Amino acid sequence: MHRKKWFLVVVALSFLFSFYTLGTVQAADSVLKQTKKAAKNGHVINSKFGVNSKKGKIIKAYGEPDQQDETFLDYYQSRQVAFQLNKENVEMVYSNSIEYQGLTSDDVEKELGKPNCAEGAMGKAYWSYHLGKYLLTFQFKNEEVKPIQQVLVEKNRKCNEVKR
Repeated sequence: MHRKKWFLVVVALSFLFSFYTLGTVQAADSVLKQTKKAAKNGHVINSKFGVNSKKGKIIKAYGEPDQQDETFLDYYQSRQVAFQLNKENVEMVYSNSIEYQGLTSDDVEKELGKPNCAEGAMGKAYWSYHLGKYLLTFQFKNEEVKPIQQVLVEKNRKCNEVKR
């Protein structure tokens, strides 16, 4: 009798675990698909403002940034987003949205394929993808399985192209 109960428990747990794993994989795909779609328009997933947005409009909508200087509006603590400026215009958007927690370079490669560019410096690895007018870059810790640290979107530029 005890064997049947154990067997049923194991089957039930296996069934639940497979749904949890499937849900996690689908969530990763969904976030990365949203990221790619937003980046094609110069945006990140957690901000309505993107590349070419005006500094004044951002401050009007989001309030005073957590930190700022002439070239940077930092809303990382309050909104998990920051903007690099050239005069009054955004030229790069940074995101460390909580939706990226738990996602790795393996997830990125599975969804977006091999990066167009791969660079590294100071313990960081950067994978970039050309998306029309914009460049989508994932920053990782420089380890074998790399958790996403932040996502960047900027105007397309040349980078360290990966030979295919």
